[in-house]
Amino acid sequence: MLKAEYTWPLNQPDLDTATQFFAEAVGYGCSSSATYMTFTGDDTSSGGKETIRIQLGKSRADGKWAKDVTILFGAGWYNGRGKGPATLRVVLENTAGSAISEVLQVALNPANSEPRCPGPPISATLKIDVGVKTKLTLSV
Repeated sequence: MLKAEYTWPLNQPDLDTATQFFAEAVGYGCSSSATYMTFTGDDTSSGGKETIRIQLGKSRADGKWAKDVTILFGAGWYNGRGKGPATLRVVLENTAGSAISEVLQVALNPANSEPRCPGPPISATLKIDVGVKTKLTLSV
């Protein structure tokens, strides 16, 4: 299971997010769930958090991908009310919710408007490469 968490500072209101895995997206203006993803819901508070969980193991077992896969992350300030950076953290978790990989973190530069679905404006990408050891590469 992959956990992706978007957070933003207390002095910034309402970051909207959209996360795309294959042709499906969850987040603001999207669905709250997809075949392999769940979304905690639209957090409209200042200093908030939105979390997405992606069932990597199930999607791989279902034959959706074999060696590598890319996940797209989009973020934008609702109605352009916010400004400045936000943070995206990703980590692999076991079924009990404990981290089984290092936590990767990047600073995002959200758009001045909320992301739209499908196909959010890309703020960051995560490439997962399953070889001898699973490698996560998060970039903006």
